[in-house]
Amino acid sequence: MLLNPSLSPRARLLYAVLAAKMPSSSRHDCLETELMTDVPELVGVATSHALAPLMDELLDYGIVSQFIHRGAARPSVRVHVKALSLGDPGRSCRPCIMCSRCACEEHFRLPFPVEVRCGPCESQERTT
Repeated sequence: MLLNPSLSPRARLLYAVLAAKMPSSSRHDCLETELMTDVPELVGVATSHALAPLMDELLDYGIVSQFIHRGAARPSVRVHVKALSLGDPGRSCRPCIMCSRCACEEHFRLPFPVEVRCGPCESQERTT
């Protein structure tokens, strides 16, 4: 990603900063407000508004996703190791097929589940 000539140098720097700041957890995403603290200074721009075109470039290329989890009020950002296509489910929140709540935690299990269930629905199904 960082050597891709189709991305601007500042967008590549923003990607590197976001990837470095991303918490290593099973959720693979972080609230945008938490992730973007100190980023303008690290990228060398004056304000967070100046990051918008760079973020749009990363979103368009598919190496960063920005979405709102079902039931959450604030957007999350997910940084990807490889570019995702526009229809890839990793670009959005995955709803549980039983209750429609956010099932992103289960989405990142291996092997990849086709029909995603949230934790409570998965537990309920195992006990029945």
